[in-house]
Amino acid sequence: MNRPTCVRTTPRGSLSLLGGFLLCACLLAPGCRSRQSTPGSTALTDAPSPTVTRIEGKGGRSETRPADRPGSGKTPEQLKFEADQKKEQEITSQLEQANGMLKGQNLEGALRMVQRVALENAQDPYVIMRTSYLEAMIFHKLKDGPKRKEAMNRLLKSMETLQGDPRFQQGFLDGMANQEVIKMSLDKAGKNYGP
Repeated sequence: MNRPTCVRTTPRGSLSLLGGFLLCACLLAPGCRSRQSTPGSTALTDAPSPTVTRIEGKGGRSETRPADRPGSGKTPEQLKFEADQKKEQEITSQLEQANGMLKGQNLEGALRMVQRVALENAQDPYVIMRTSYLEAMIFHKLKDGPKRKEAMNRLLKSMETLQGDPRFQQGFLDGMANQEVIKMSLDKAGKNYGP
């Protein structure tokens, strides 16, 4: 025997009343549609949406990124830092390519690329150190002892210069402090963690 089932439904009037209430709450409540006022600004309107650039990524996927606008609220220090970072990435990419040529036995091509990077960045001891190392590896494979020795000497001189470079001073000091902390922990731990 089947019993009749009673299904309760919400009246349409209350649904429209609830929808109207939510719509009013969204329109009247401040939220992500408006910016907070700052002392220098008087606008509480919607912020303009940033320009979006569509970039084709690997495997045919497209990526959406905000478009870079020159001088979009960045300080000169930030712009200089970003330019330096981009230049460093380009140098690293070129040196990685030269290393790939070295592994692929294209020694002349690798040597030309490394020397070009060294000439373009002759004032940067960090770049000179890396290029000198790669040159020494290339000359070692070419069995050219005097040029390999010259590259190694350039490498050592650039390492000495690099120790005085303020960009790397903090890293050096942090490394020394870490060594001291490890030494103290080994001294205090005794046999538990030591050799």
